[in-house]
Amino acid sequence: MVSQLAIAAVIGGGFGVVLFLMLLGPSARFKGTIIARAHHMLTTTIPSALLRLVVLVAGQRTVDRINSVLQWAGYERNPLVQLFYLFLVTGCGGLFLWSGWSKIEPAGLSILHKPSVLTSLALAYLSFFAASASDPGRITRTSRQLWTHDRILYFKSECRTCRFEKQARSKHCSLCGFCIARHDHHCIWINNCVGHANQPYFAAFLASVAWVSGYVCWLSASIVQLLLVKHGWVEVQSGSSWLHAQWFQYAYASNGQLTKFPIPFTSGLGNALVLEPALGSLALFLAFVAPLVALFLAHHLYSNVVRGVTTNESHKLEDVKYAIDDGDAWLAVDPQSGRTMLTDDERARPVAGAVPAPMPPFAYNFGLWRNAQEVLWPADLNVISPPASVAAAASTTTKKSSAKKRK
Repeated sequence: MVSQLAIAAVIGGGFGVVLFLMLLGPSARFKGTIIARAHHMLTTTIPSALLRLVVLVAGQRTVDRINSVLQWAGYERNPLVQLFYLFLVTGCGGLFLWSGWSKIEPAGLSILHKPSVLTSLALAYLSFFAASASDPGRITRTSRQLWTHDRILYFKSECRTCRFEKQARSKHCSLCGFCIARHDHHCIWINNCVGHANQPYFAAFLASVAWVSGYVCWLSASIVQLLLVKHGWVEVQSGSSWLHAQWFQYAYASNGQLTKFPIPFTSGLGNALVLEPALGSLALFLAFVAPLVALFLAHHLYSNVVRGVTTNESHKLEDVKYAIDDGDAWLAVDPQSGRTMLTDDERARPVAGAVPAPMPPFAYNFGLWRNAQEVLWPADLNVISPPASVAAAASTTTKKSSAKKRK
């Protein structure tokens, strides 16, 4: 059993390394490092070698078909990961209802856990569908601009696809096919972008998944623990925690009598999986999922609320830093506005030995309360002021009517 746990640990560790490389390998902070090279090997070198092998074995036509499928799966909007999420939630929830539902009360737990589990699962489904179907903040020609261009991350320019001026803090998503206000990232789990308008739904989605994963994990582990105590496989001293529990195993002694022998934790964990394979496996799986989702939620809220920086902007800030460090761009003070801006104009290049202009504070960090409002209560993009001509005409009409009344 120890060897099996070691194999599981190696597999889980390898999965974690691959996940780390896939998520953070493209980041500018790892440019030129072994992490960037490992990411290139995973995403380019190995797939290219495999495709060449397939060409030799099956021919070019088969490779073209494989490429078309990979293009659809990796670079076009599709519901594959959404279906995988529904499979995970339904599978984990169904496994608990099948194996743990009837054991809640016999294990000494409150019957109130039954409606709590159903409510938690319902929230995981509802928040998922709400985040998937929500408008992330699609920008149209009539959408109002909530932020100004800081001339460091965002400059006035035209979106070549939408054919109108790109708003500050926006990004055109090639998968969704339109510009999105305060774009954070495109989330494959909801097959939708996370932007200005659906941040509350996305935060609720992450919170519900973290909660139901942690709750069902604790509930499954509690049932297994209580059953182990009931069968005498675990003894916990009064006032002690489960970290100091003594695990036992029943075996026949040399005199032929059935005897309890103390065993280490790893062997006891194996016995727990033998006694309750479904609930034990579920608890171990969710023990990995729950903290992972909770950490991602904490990072998302810290970045957007505390720092006021979206995921897209954090990547752009890294790009700006490396462009300055490589001498491809530099900071200069605009003589007209007096504001610091990013430029590649040779006339503004700092002379040798001169102190370069410092990086100004992030322009879109408006403080904790306003940042929280942007995330939890985003302003409506479609509430626009009337055009200047309409406003002027309305003002003239009001003045004329007021003059007639005075007469």
